Amino acid sequence: MSSKKLINTGKLRTFFSDAMVKMDAGEMTAEDVGALAKLAGQINESLYAEIRFQRLQLELKREVGRFGELIIGDDEGNEKVRNPPEEK
Repeated sequence: MSSKKLINTGKLRTFFSDAMVKMDAGEMTAEDVGALAKLAGQINESLYAEIRFQRLQLELKREVGRFGELIIGDDEGNEKVRNPPEEK
């Protein structure tokens, strides 16, 4: 497999459809494609979780960050990440 970046949903769909074509041509096994399908499901869940979070932020009239850059943890113990400032 190549190391091309999947930077948008169209490229992601193309990647997965190409895998199905490769399976049909005998270049990938059904197990390989099944593993990719599991990954696709995980990617979809991650995207959906971020969409729900962004929507909640908008409903609460909070600043919304760039999509795809949601902070999920901070090894340095950043208090701002753990305890965002109170709304006024």
